[in-house]
Formats: sequence, C-alpha cells, structure tokens
Amino acid sequence: MTENLTPAEEQKVEFAIQLARQNKVEEAANIAEEMYAKAPSDLNVMLLLAEINIALTNYSAAHELLTQLTQAIPEHPNILGRLGYISIKLEDFNAAQHLLEKSTSINPDALENQFFLALVYQHQNKWQAAKQIYLKYGGQFHSPPVLQYAGNGFFEDRDFDNAIKFYELALKSDPSQWPLYASLSQALYEQLTREETPTPIQLSKIHEFYRLASPHLEANNGLIQLLFAEANAQNLEGHFPAAITCYRKILEMDSGNTDTEINLGVALLATRQLKEGWRYYQSRKKYERENTGIQNILQLGVIKPEWQGQPIPGKTLLVTSEQGIGDHILHAQHLLALSESDTRIILTCNTKLVSLFKRSFPQFTVLSDQEQIPVEHLKTIDYYTTLIDIPEKAGVDLDDYTAPNAYLNPDPSLSQKIKQDYQNRFNKPTVGIAWKSLATTGGLKSIPLEQLTPLLRLPQVQFISLQYDATVSDIEEFNRKQNTSLYVDNSFDPYEDIEHAAAQIDAVNLVISISNACVHLAGSMGKPVWLLLHTKPIWHWFSDGKTSPWYPSIETFRQNEPLKWDSVITEVKNRLQNHLEKKLPFEPKHLLNTETPIQSTTPHQTLKTESGIDPSVVARAYTFLNENKLADANKIIRKLCTERPNDPECLLLQAEQLYLENNFHAAISLLRDSCEQYPNNGHLLGRLAYGLLKTNELNEAKPILEKSTQLNPEKIDNQLYLAVLYQQVGEWEAAASLYKTYAELFDSAPVLCQAASGFLSENDIVTAKKYYRVAAKSDPTMVTAYIGLAQALYAELNSNPHAPANLINEINTACKKANTLPLTNNEQVDLLLVKGNTLSFEGKFPEAIEIFRTVLKLDGKNSEAKNNLALALLRTRNFSEGWPLFRKRNEFAAQNLGLKSLTNAGVLKPEWDETKVSVEALSGKTLLVTSEQGVGDQIMHSQHLLTLLEHNINIILTCNQKLVSLFQRSFPNVMVLPDSQPIAPELIGNIDYYSSLIDIAQKLAFDPSHYRSTQIYLKADETLVNSFKDEYRKISSKPKIGLAWQSQTPGGAQKSIELEQFKYLIKNTNFDFISIQYNADIDEIQRFNHHHQTNLFVDKSFNPYTDLEKATAQIAALDLIISISNASVHIAGALGKPVWLLTPTRPMWHWFDSGTDSPWYPTIEIFRQVTPLNWTPVLKQIKRRLNKVGEEL
Repeated sequence: MTENLTPAEEQKVEFAIQLARQNKVEEAANIAEEMYAKAPSDLNVMLLLAEINIALTNYSAAHELLTQLTQAIPEHPNILGRLGYISIKLEDFNAAQHLLEKSTSINPDALENQFFLALVYQHQNKWQAAKQIYLKYGGQFHSPPVLQYAGNGFFEDRDFDNAIKFYELALKSDPSQWPLYASLSQALYEQLTREETPTPIQLSKIHEFYRLASPHLEANNGLIQLLFAEANAQNLEGHFPAAITCYRKILEMDSGNTDTEINLGVALLATRQLKEGWRYYQSRKKYERENTGIQNILQLGVIKPEWQGQPIPGKTLLVTSEQGIGDHILHAQHLLALSESDTRIILTCNTKLVSLFKRSFPQFTVLSDQEQIPVEHLKTIDYYTTLIDIPEKAGVDLDDYTAPNAYLNPDPSLSQKIKQDYQNRFNKPTVGIAWKSLATTGGLKSIPLEQLTPLLRLPQVQFISLQYDATVSDIEEFNRKQNTSLYVDNSFDPYEDIEHAAAQIDAVNLVISISNACVHLAGSMGKPVWLLLHTKPIWHWFSDGKTSPWYPSIETFRQNEPLKWDSVITEVKNRLQNHLEKKLPFEPKHLLNTETPIQSTTPHQTLKTESGIDPSVVARAYTFLNENKLADANKIIRKLCTERPNDPECLLLQAEQLYLENNFHAAISLLRDSCEQYPNNGHLLGRLAYGLLKTNELNEAKPILEKSTQLNPEKIDNQLYLAVLYQQVGEWEAAASLYKTYAELFDSAPVLCQAASGFLSENDIVTAKKYYRVAAKSDPTMVTAYIGLAQALYAELNSNPHAPANLINEINTACKKANTLPLTNNEQVDLLLVKGNTLSFEGKFPEAIEIFRTVLKLDGKNSEAKNNLALALLRTRNFSEGWPLFRKRNEFAAQNLGLKSLTNAGVLKPEWDETKVSVEALSGKTLLVTSEQGVGDQIMHSQHLLTLLEHNINIILTCNQKLVSLFQRSFPNVMVLPDSQPIAPELIGNIDYYSSLIDIAQKLAFDPSHYRSTQIYLKADETLVNSFKDEYRKISSKPKIGLAWQSQTPGGAQKSIELEQFKYLIKNTNFDFISIQYNADIDEIQRFNHHHQTNLFVDKSFNPYTDLEKATAQIAALDLIISISNASVHIAGALGKPVWLLTPTRPMWHWFDSGTDSPWYPTIEIFRQVTPLNWTPVLKQIKRRLNKVGEEL
C-alpha cells in the first residue's frame, strides 16, 4: 500500500493507528504529523488520519478520508469495516449494513466488524440476524458497550439467560461499568421470577450489585434501574418497608415512573396501607387502554361519567372487569353492598364466570367481557367503574370491613353428584390440592409436586387434584414413583370449565393450595382453605397475618425464607395430621363457636387421654373454671385427682385452678414436678412457662416455652407467650415474627396490645396501629388499646411530613373512647400526655399547659410532662415559671448537661447558683460554659456571653466542633473548645464554676417579654463572603434570596415543607434563589428546576451541614433568608441578615406562640401556620410580600 515509507516507518504508522484506537490521540498525532510530511498521499497515513479523527469524534472528516481509501482499495475488509463503523456513528444504518456485510464476507474472522454488523441488525429490528452473530462470537469479544448492547437485545427478547451471560461478559471486561450492574440486576430478577424452581442466588447477587454500584450511579445513569431491581428483590423477600423506601426514592428522581408507581401501589396494599396504595395502583391504567375494561363503551361511542364513590340509588352502574379470574371473584363481593343501596349493576366479566355469577348474583345483569354490551343495556347506564376500583371508591377500611362468609353458589346438582362420587370411591375425608401457577411469575408461588410428597402420603385422607393442566398420565407416573394416591378427574378441564371446578371444590372437605383461582373460588363459597404463600404473595393476601379479610374461611401458611417451602409443607402436614387424628374441624378458629376462654389462659383443647379419662368430665371442669365457678370446678378436679393423681390432664386442671386463685407459686411448683414426670408434654410445659412468665422468672421460662412450642406448634397461646417473653428480654426480631404469625389468630386484646407496643417502640407505626385497632375491636373495654392507638397516631403525626389532616380527629376519637372506660392512674397519665402533646401540636398551648399540670398532680416525677410543660410555658412567654421548670430537663436526658468533659476528667466543680453568687461576684472568676442541644441553640444562647464578658468574667466555652472556628472569631475574649474532646487538666484546675449555656439567660434574669437584642455578634470569614458574592454576581445582578425548607431533626417533619410547595415563590423573576438547605438532594433540585422551569441555584462545592464556616459566609453574602426553623435562621439572625421565618402551629419555643418579631434577633420576621400541616396560606403570604418587594425594586 505504501510507496514512500520504509518498512520501519510503516510499522510506526501501524503503531500510531493502535494508539489512536486507544484514544492516545496526542502521541498518534505526533507520529501522523511526521509521516504526513514524508508521504501525504500514503494510504496507511490516510488511515491513521482517519483513526485520529474518529478518536476526536470528527466523524465527517474520517468518513471523507475512508471513502477516498475505499476508492483506492475497494475490497479491503478493515477499511470497509471502519467506514461501516463511521456510518453507524453518523446514523446511516443502511450504508453501515452494506459496508459491514461486505467486510465480514471478505474476512469473517474480523470480530469487531461482526459485532458492529450485529449492532446494525439489532438497531434495524433484525433481531434474529443479530442474535445469530452474538451467539456465535459472543465469548470472543471484549467491548463492554457492545456486549451490553447485545445483552439489552436478549433482555428485550425475554431471553434472560443470554442477557445475563452478555452483561457478565461486559463486566468481566470492565468491572467499573457501573450502569451494567443495573442491567444485570434487572435481568437476574426477571430470570428469577420466571423460573419454575427459582433459587436464592439471584436475590443475593441483586443485593450485592446494589451495594457495589449504587454509590457510583446517578439518577439518569442506571441508578433508577438498579433501585428498581433492588426494590423488586426486597419485595420478593417480603421486606415490604425496604421495598417501599426504594420505590419512593425512584419516584423522587423520576416522578411519574409508571412501573414504579404500580409496584409501590401493590407494596402499599400488601402492607395494608390501602388509601395510598389504591392511589398509586391507579397507574396500571396508564398502560393498555383495554385494562380499564371500558372498551365496549368506547367502541359504541357512548361516554358515561366514571363513578367516584358517591351514593347512586336508583342509578345504573356499569362495572367492567380486568385482570384475572381470581381478581374478578374477589372484588365481586364488594358489589353486594352497592346492590343493597338500590344501585342497579351491569357487570362484565370473564366468559368462564358468566353462568356462575348469574346464579350467584341474580340481582345483577351479568355479561361476557368478550362481547359488546347490547344497546338496550347501554342506554340505561348512568356511570361506569372497573371492578378492581370499587373497594377504593367505596372506602373499604380493613378495620371495619366484614366480608361475607359465602357469596358464590356452585351448581348444587353437579356439586352433589361429585360429592357422592367421592364418597363412594374413597369413604374418607377429601382434600383438594393445587400446587402450580401458570402466571408469568408463577414459578415463585408454585411448589414442585415432589416437595408435597410427605403431605400426600398421609393415609387418613384422600387428596384430589384441583390443578388445572394436570394430566392423568403425569399424576399416575408421580403416584407410582412416590407411592402416593393423588386422584385427578380427567372428565373436565378446571381451567376452562369454572362451573365444574367450583362444584368439585364444593365437594371436598378442605382445599390446600398455592395462590390461584381455585383459592378465590373456595374462599368465595365459604370452603375451608389452607393457603400456601411465598414471601411476596399477591397483595390480596397482605404481607402478614394468618387470616384473610376477604374470605373468612381462609387460613394462610407463609414461607419463612424466600423460595423455601420445606417449613410450610411440614407445618401443613403436621396440622392436617393433628386435625385428622383428633377429628378437629378444618374451619379457622374464628369461625368456630367456642366458649369464652379463661382470662389468664387460652381455651384448653380437651382430648381423650391415654389413661382414659372421660373428656366430657374434663370439659365440664374447664367450663366451671371459665365461668369462675371455682367451687364447682374443685369438686370435679378433686374427684379426678383422687382416681388418677398423676394423669397429666388432672395435673393441668389443678394448675389452672391454682392460677385462677392467684396462687402462682403453688401452680408453678406443681407444674415443675409434673414436667419432670412428663418432660415431653407440651401442654404442661406451656402452662409452667406461663406461670414463670407471670412471676417474671424469664430466664427459666424461655427454654421451657421454646420446647413447648416445638412439641406443640399449633398451641397458639404458647407461641404468643413466647413472643411476649422474647419482647421482654429484648429479642425483638423473634418476637415480631411470632406476633405477625399468630397474634390475630389468638384474638387476645392484651397480647395484641403487648405486640403493638413493641412495634411502636420500633417505630413500625403501621403495624402498631393495626394491632391496637384489632385489640379494640376484639375487646371494646380494653382501654390500653385506645391509649396505644392514640400514641401510635400521634407518633405518625409527629414523624410523617405527609400525615393526613384527619389524624388529629382520629387521636381525639381514640382518647374519647378511652375516657369512657375506667382508668388506672398510669393509664390516665398516658392518656393525658397524648392529649397534651396533640393540643401542643395544634398550637393550643393554654389547654396543653393545663393538661400537663394535671399529669404532674397525678405523677409529680413524670419527666416528659415536666419537659413539655416547660416548653409550653416558654412558648407562651411565661418565663418566671418556664425557666425553672426547663432547667429540670436534665432529668429527662442527663447527657444534655454537657458536662462530659468535667466528669471524664474526674473533677467536678460547683454549678454557678445565681441565688448565692451574683454575676458581679463572678468578676475575675473562671466560668466553664457547656453547650447542649443543637447548633441553633448554641448560636442563639451564645449572645448572652457578651453580658458575662462585660462583668469581667473569664469564660471557657465548649461547643459543637463545627462552631469552634466561627465562635473563636466572633468571641475573641472567650476560650472556645470543642465539646467532643476532654478539657485539659491544667484548664480544669482554673475553673471556679460551671453552667449550661442554655441556663445563662435565666441566671442573668433575662425576660424576653422586655428583652430586645440589638447585637450582631457572629462574624463570618470576610474572604469567603466576598468569594460567594463574586460567584453570585455571575448569576445576575438581582437580589439573592437564600431558601431552606427541610429539617432532619427528630420531630422535624412538622416544621418541614416540601420543595414542591415553593414553586410559585421561586418563579418570581425579580430575584435569584439560592439553596442554603443542608444535606440538599441535588437531584431533587435539578428535577424541580427542570419540571417547573425555575433556577433554584445550589452550590455543590460544600455541604452546609458539615461546613458551618462556608454556610455562614454564604448566608452573609445573601440579601434575604426565607427558611423554616433550623440552624440557618440562627446564623442569619446572629449575622443581622433579614430573615422571613416560617413556623408551624407548634414552633420551637424560641419563636413563641404568637407575634411576628423575635426578641433574640431583631432582623427576623415570623410567618406563622394557622392550621396544623397546612402551609399554603403561609406561602401565599410570603409570595404576596415578595411580589410587593419586587415591585418596589
């Protein structure tokens, strides 16, 4: 190819081409310059120049050079390939295809060109051609972008195995390709959900990839995809709160993300957060229009208004179905209440359900959703809705919802025929069983039939297959291999013939099944169902609980670990064996008509003992014990014990009688001896553990109770006593697991309240509220339930920035119910504290003060009441009473004294007592002033140091590390030390007295009612201030407003405002808005600016939370601060900057309960919330003021 270059120079050009390919442009260009000077028309030199232009992304110039080369050498595969690559970059894919096909036909071994050709095919939707190349050459190519692109193609083709293979190849080539972890995680999740027998390996990989890659990704570069996969994995494992957090993070970055909204909705519904869950679940309608089930109306061009949940008596409502048969069946129950309100209903549903629904709902017009609605029906329609939307629109509340026991009616003649056939064939109880789902993600909830073998081998029962798609030949082969006798009826297809399937289900005694349509059929007919659930069940079954609010006859058995069915199958097998041996009914406990249990225990299951005691006699004894007729019970017990003194049943009866007589020590002694005699009797062990638990002998009770529950896992009372014990010894995770499994089944209000208190202490407010409500429903006289519910609601009010406004009403309702019941002194104190805290939250401080005073009359040492009363008094400017009481805050949190340095050094100095030592007497003395609480408090109270300095007092001040340099500059006559380090011994020796910084104001007799500070006492770093001013002038010459909107302190939710609410304020074009928000979410601000076309500026070079020097200089460089109550406000006030402060109905005490100015900072103006949680009027007031200022400017 060359004419003027020597062989050595040719090698040099080849080397330079490789350098250009490696993006080492400068080195390649130096060689090119040298070679071009020698041989400007040399073809290799031209190729080198083309490669340099490619590296510099000058694709047009490269294209021109390569085109000239092809004219000179038209059949050179490498030149054709490079020209094809350039055509891809220039998006001329037809030319690229032609060039690359020609190149690879000449040289099939040129891998790079093969893959570029595959990329072109993929881009042109010629996937099969692309796929053929990828599969043939994939393992030989090492370009991460190309491998990722190939992986994307396989992903879109739903070939997740190959997608994973190519993503892994790409990461093997370059492990730092962080976005690839997101793609790989998503492929792993999709693979996991579609496998027939998924394994936990995919889950662990997803979590690991999230841990590795998330710190390196931004929202628009894979983080959303990675978060989505992580959320889905958490969801699958049953970790719904973690999943919900991830989904919310995604929506913060990408509001309107449909898949995320749907999944968040489902996760919220699964955790019983129905109101918010329904709202997000509406996003499913953004996809295919037909999912709304309105196609019949749309096709006929008749548009009717959508029903919004209002009463419509006498009107006709079209209810259209969507999703699967199970959804149709479940949600059909909600139509019953509508029909009772004289609403006429036209229901469209799956064709397979029409005849069953017509029989079951003769009051409805039932039509197939595959046919157009007849015109005569269309004319009568007033409103439409979808079936799945009805519970939301009807305001279904799980706390008050009572499901019908049965509402679908199978064909009675067909049902009786099948029942008779089974009786003639088997002559023993029949259990219908289904184990497989054919849904897209059915592998997760399906159980391999082989795993059910231990259950299917139980000889006392005949198992009947309810499984659609089960064939006789497959079942016969299974029976032969596993020595089982599973029966399958091949006379009909349960998938197609729902009528026959319903009759078959009605004919069996019990249904055991995974989540599928037959469960909904059985539940809707009131048949007993044992439902086997994986860790991420469909939302209908929720994330925990043993029962279903939709079907009273269903009892759930849940996986403990993702993808592992062994424990579920063992539990069901043992339970079934127990029921069969003891001839117990299959219905859930709450459907049986049982007698009232003994208050201190649970009902004893009376069984015929090995020694032959008549069960009816034992039952009569327990009846007398239940009715507290101890004398009558004693006669029977004495007689039985005389006849059989060592029978375990007699021993149990004696112990129960002693418990009811409050003779716990005698009962425990008797049971200890009995358990030595019968060490494996679970009932005796359980009752012994109960007594030990009541007498607080927890260490002895624990192993006994654990053994008892292992021996008799079906004894729910012992499971819950074990949960209570775990809670008391601090093993909360174990306790929570047992509560979630058994608490609602036990239906004991005290246990439910105990569980709820644990969940509340762990800040699981949703579960706490649920259990308190169930407890109150179970026992309307349980005052603890109402008080606990009020406390949980207040915790939500105080911590949730999105708390609904009706929470206050709910708290008041719970308190009123508690007030109607007899209260102990402690209960009255707890109730009053909730009332006082709620009134304080509302800004009703005089009423709150009176309640806190009442608490202290009942309990003079109550630290919470003292602290809250002090704060309420200070808020209302009652300083004479508030200051002394506020000094007792140290009882509430001793660590707030700020005396760590002194105590660590082992030298305690006397506290300055202003009643004994006047401030004048401190002249020449050394006073240690220790700080406490937040940065804002330290800044505000530091102004009082100036008064101390006027009295010639030597001051050593300990403060937050972040404030040290700022305070050293501002108070040059004060020795400022960080409070995180011990005070040097030589300094301690000079100290005469100490005082807390916050107490100085009281000791100097400051009364803020008359006090007005005029001092500007903080001094920013002027160099930094000027630097910020110079930077801000580059934005524009407009006035600069600093904005802060969020607090991250405990209880900060009430005073925080969503950034979204500031949108109309920031749109004011007369000003530049600068974020002074510490820990600001930069992505959130960027999305906010993009969405609202605003320009809220955020300085990414520092974090105001950690760098107070820069934060202070930044504030000093601004013209006005608009902020909620946080450290920025105190900094601005101490600098003398104008501040517009936004406060909630319960502000920090510094800002008091009324007024527009501040005694501490003369430049602060206060704008106050009038209604709790409602910031709109405040922001409108700010906007008007700002507009006025803008007009004046």
